[in-house]
Amino acid sequence: MSSILFWNCRGARKKEASLYLKEIVKDHDVFFVGLMETKLSSIDRKEVDYLIGSEWEFFHYPAVGTSGGILVLWNSKMVTFDVIEATSQVVIGNLLVPTLGTWRIASVYGSRCCKERSDLRMQFTLCNNKEGASRIWERLDSGLASDHCPIVIKMDEKVQLKSKIIIFEDTWRSYPAAKNIVFHSWSKKDSGDEFVTLQRKLNRTLNALFFWNRNKYKDLNLLKDKLKEKILELQNKEALGINWSVDDLVVLRNKVHELNVTLKRLYTWWNQRENARWHEEGDTNSNLFHSYATARRKGNRITQIKDELSNVFDEDEQIEKVFISFFEKKWKYRECKVSGWPAVFQNQKISVNDLEVINAEFSVVELHNSVFQQGNNKSPWLDGVTYSFYKSYWSIVWETLWKAVNCFF
Repeated sequence: MSSILFWNCRGARKKEASLYLKEIVKDHDVFFVGLMETKLSSIDRKEVDYLIGSEWEFFHYPAVGTSGGILVLWNSKMVTFDVIEATSQVVIGNLLVPTLGTWRIASVYGSRCCKERSDLRMQFTLCNNKEGASRIWERLDSGLASDHCPIVIKMDEKVQLKSKIIIFEDTWRSYPAAKNIVFHSWSKKDSGDEFVTLQRKLNRTLNALFFWNRNKYKDLNLLKDKLKEKILELQNKEALGINWSVDDLVVLRNKVHELNVTLKRLYTWWNQRENARWHEEGDTNSNLFHSYATARRKGNRITQIKDELSNVFDEDEQIEKVFISFFEKKWKYRECKVSGWPAVFQNQKISVNDLEVINAEFSVVELHNSVFQQGNNKSPWLDGVTYSFYKSYWSIVWETLWKAVNCFF
């Protein structure tokens, strides 16, 4: 859903109003509705279910006599809405839309009284807070107006919170130039402790790979289509036998080889995003699995979170602080009893050989085995680096990685 709706319905209990409202909501993917002139002194859950559906929450400011009344509704499965102010002329609140942030929404129904309507206009008038001739007053209440016709505002559903993390792409491994980029980026000197050094090298290398890839290999699908078009052109030329030469044959073979490489890179790109099911189904061209991969990526993203006081946060930094606060409290220092434990029998103790293995110093060989036993894209690290990166460029990065990891032991 991606739209908000405002409508002076002139009576919300009319059957026609319910039918028309449901149709508009369906046609325009509406997740928030502001209804004015409801002419209702009260409304209950059952009536709202009939009007628009059971998944919609509501807030109603009653009508005065037979005129007025403001009813705001929002799809609770999609958004949240917190009322800040409510009068007979306006209901104002914060609408929290995942991936689109928080919006201040005002559903306005102007009073027939000129004095009350004037007060409302002052509330929605912009002043630049300057003096003299530079002072500007601009009315904001005339931005949207309707003579009992619904107004639908389309919000940009394509706007997404930009990720601050660059994920290593498996397709980069297939380009020989990528190894040179990793080598030169990794070889630069860095200051700081072992952890800081590792993080700086990773960030610099991933950024270099990302911008190199964006500039030279923007769209594999576009390249695939161009190659198929060129191959078809050469095959038609060969079939007709007109001006066909050995050079043309060499070009055809090169294009076919390049197409095969491109298809393999596309397969790797989708495989990294879909992960487990890809190998089971083996359909590299299915729209179903492309859609599944896209939905899986969106579904894994945390767009909002509640803290222990039930406050909702949707900004990345705020979400991170809530998680940090939770785990700091969960793992804070606690006093533990170290005496009075039950006796341990001899057959319950670990053997001398096992004890030697446990107490042995951590080695480069163990680190190497640990890295290479992991799946390429299993649990990518917070810095965006997958095990695929370390496996592919182990000869370049192992020493820095070893120094950072060894600091733990």
